[in-house]
Amino acid sequence: MLNVHHATCFIELADWTNFTLRALITCDKMEDENLYTTLSVIKHTSPGPDETFDFLSAHCQLTEEVSSIIKYFENSIQYLLGSRPFIFASCLLKYYPVYDRLWKCSIWLCSTFLKRFDYVHHQALRLCLGAYRTSPVPSLYAEAFEPSLSCRRHKLSLSYYFRILSKDNHPLRETLLNGNNNRLFNARPLCIPHFGLRMRNILPDTFHYVKVHTNDFLAHPPWMENSLSYINHFGNFNKSDFNNSVLISLFNQHRQFYQSYQPVFKDGSKSLNHIGYAFFINGHIVSYKLHSFTSVFSSEITAVYFALKYIDVHEIRKSILYTDSISLLEFLRSSSTHNPLIEEVKDFYRHLLSKGSRILFSWVPSHLGITGNELADKSAKSATEFLTRPIVYADVRSAVSQWCHYQWQEKWNMETNNKLNVIKPVL
Repeated sequence: MLNVHHATCFIELADWTNFTLRALITCDKMEDENLYTTLSVIKHTSPGPDETFDFLSAHCQLTEEVSSIIKYFENSIQYLLGSRPFIFASCLLKYYPVYDRLWKCSIWLCSTFLKRFDYVHHQALRLCLGAYRTSPVPSLYAEAFEPSLSCRRHKLSLSYYFRILSKDNHPLRETLLNGNNNRLFNARPLCIPHFGLRMRNILPDTFHYVKVHTNDFLAHPPWMENSLSYINHFGNFNKSDFNNSVLISLFNQHRQFYQSYQPVFKDGSKSLNHIGYAFFINGHIVSYKLHSFTSVFSSEITAVYFALKYIDVHEIRKSILYTDSISLLEFLRSSSTHNPLIEEVKDFYRHLLSKGSRILFSWVPSHLGITGNELADKSAKSATEFLTRPIVYADVRSAVSQWCHYQWQEKWNMETNNKLNVIKPVL
């Protein structure tokens, strides 16, 4: 929401966290129709995520429309600067990325067109920052926290590559996995290789052997959906407001009420160089180390899944699973999640219910001094045996973003003669 104050010509930012050009532009009398028209034009000329890979139509229209696109953007930025002299650079930097998705997509393959878009990208950053024409391009990237277009294209392309691999029924999946044409394109370097081969050429070594967890949407019909519920026996007792002994006594009362249920404590842990999960049940500890791309949330879900597997193998009829992750319990209770690991847990949970098992879920605060919870936490942090398991697409996409940012940081570290590098060494 943009609230324009005509008295001071100052744009107040109410909430830029979820900014889109669909946000309403409210003025006192809506006199500034030109600003609204300019933003509307930009909104309708910027493609959505599903349109960026329409290669044929986009490539055919590129030559005719690139000049008008550049003029649209430059005129809109200059108009904003001219009509609002006190507009902040942060405001323009929020407005600009909504539009520049057009030349950050991975369909532009010709280097001549890419160079033209680089010029527009640099000119836009100078307009947004108010920088001089002599300002170095790496400084513009660092100050605006906007990566180069090539870095952004690599990020989007790799994310789309792994997204295809996460869909079993995607029509491009077999093409990406087919490596029979490698020798053909190696012998003809002037020919543009297909998308899968290009992505494999820019993939770092740590991504080559990553197996993405596939998700079949049709495998989970809505009439089979039954949301799980969980127990919160602590109620309104906050850990910061009460002594640990009070909370432990509440937990002991809870255990007396559910003494016929076998307690299962599980935890997931992630540090700089370690990610693992563990669960403690009936005096036994099971712990495994996971792939470094795995998130803490995924490790928590994995611990729940293998705890249910343990319950099934040992034929435990009544059990209650304790976790200190309230977000995990909320996702299990929700019926609108598309996380394949969550769906995997729900499917196996329904399988156990069909066999007559009774399984409950309960939340406990972390680091409270409960024996089972503390053992699971320590075992997850010290797990050494590696478990080979597919990684969900969301975790791989996060790893791709971190890798692209690392590459950008490495290039910025090499700018030893740049004055801004001394002031801002970390991006």
